[in-house]
Amino acid sequence: MRFFIAIHAIIQEIKNCCYSLILAILLTFLLGPPTRAQTSPYQQLERKVFDLNNALKFNESQALLLPALQSDKFSPDEKYQAAILLSYTYKRLQDYQSTLQFLEKARGFALQTPKKEAYLASIMAQEAFAYFDIHKYENSDSLMKALEKTGFRYIDLENKSKLVMQQGYLLFMDKKYQQAEATYDRAIGWMRTSDPCDLPMIYVKKMELYNAMHKPEQLLEAFRRSGQYADSCGIIKYHMYAHEQLLRIYESHNDPAAVAVSRKLDSLNLEYAQTQNLAALHNQKETILLNEKDQKLQDEQERRLYLTFGLVGAVLLTLALLVWGGCIAAKNSGWKSNLNE
Repeated sequence: MRFFIAIHAIIQEIKNCCYSLILAILLTFLLGPPTRAQTSPYQQLERKVFDLNNALKFNESQALLLPALQSDKFSPDEKYQAAILLSYTYKRLQDYQSTLQFLEKARGFALQTPKKEAYLASIMAQEAFAYFDIHKYENSDSLMKALEKTGFRYIDLENKSKLVMQQGYLLFMDKKYQQAEATYDRAIGWMRTSDPCDLPMIYVKKMELYNAMHKPEQLLEAFRRSGQYADSCGIIKYHMYAHEQLLRIYESHNDPAAVAVSRKLDSLNLEYAQTQNLAALHNQKETILLNEKDQKLQDEQERRLYLTFGLVGAVLLTLALLVWGGCIAAKNSGWKSNLNE
């Protein structure tokens, strides 16, 4: 009888060891090494959307983001971020109606998060940009004034400089030229610190301002500065923006210099088109490389899965054989005891 109890204890110990081994195998092969940082579902989604947008595959981005807004896998915070990504996507396509709709959706999710004050301020800033772009200046001005009353709290320096630049333009439209110039200069100070590559936007607006103020020297200086920053950052589009503004100014004055500016603008348009084609080629290359990487990752995951099943099967088979062997030994021991008795 004692022998049977000992065999039973050994079998239980073997079972426990096998269960621990199975668990270790599953953790190692399905989850990977313990030191590897695991990404959340949203981080994986964000990366995928980033890659798709760079490849100008906006339809595929939307197909990934829209279900995220309804999925229980994502928190309100992550749904807010997804709605913001959708608003950016539609803004790039100049679909401002959809941009504003997704900003409103983002507001609903923001209210459910601990960071709602910061998120709501960010939404207001994006709405101010959108309304400004579609020339709904009163809506934009109302939002900017509300943000200004809080000292632009929660708004980063880059977006604050762009909001103040817009305020300067509204002052220009009201023919408050001195105030507009001072406001532009304030925005320039912040943008020089936060995002100097966008400074041509403000300098082009100053060109328009100095034209209205009949200050040709300051106008050309603003044009020069715009080109300086466009060159340093390699942004052809800003060169085009400045030359378009200069062409409009010269043509409004019937200035013969407009001919040379027009030719330069044609040259920039051609250069920009070639750059876009090159960018498309690079995007295609990156997409191909990413697809290859994804395929390799999928193959590796499948290999690990098959290996895991094989190892688990082997362990279970071993366990079954040990248990079966233990049971046979126990029965034989019982028979011998009975015979001895």
